[in-house]
Amino acid sequence: MKQILDKKDLQILSELLENSKQTTHQISKKTAIPVTTVHNRIKRMVKEGIIKKFTVEIDYNKIGKPIECVILTTIRYDQPKTDQKKIAKKLLDIGMDEVSIVTGNIDIIAKKRFKNIEEMERFILGKLRNIKGIDKTQTLVVLHKEYTTRL
Repeated sequence: MKQILDKKDLQILSELLENSKQTTHQISKKTAIPVTTVHNRIKRMVKEGIIKKFTVEIDYNKIGKPIECVILTTIRYDQPKTDQKKIAKKLLDIGMDEVSIVTGNIDIIAKKRFKNIEEMERFILGKLRNIKGIDKTQTLVVLHKEYTTRL
């Protein structure tokens, strides 16, 4: 049975969000929680599925993908058996980095990175707009991004 997260769990998670490469010793020093407790709590949160994975933050400029786009997509519901989940899967299949089905006037929000505007244009005109069931897309280029590690 899953436990409710307490203050110590939240402190540990906040530290991992800040930098998942930290050792249990480093987290212990910052939070004043004993190393063994930090280790056991991280292990428990992984086992319970609270922590799904440890990951990295990439400098996309350095790997040649500096342009990030958010693509707002609306679905055509006048076609029989239009399925948002199937269209979301197709978006992943053609190379989207992230796809979310949302509520409101937009049906799907997708994200993708590109090396330049020409690559973005080829993707949108050659792949994205050819998916059956998509009515409209609106592409937003991210100018600046901030992150938070708060829970």
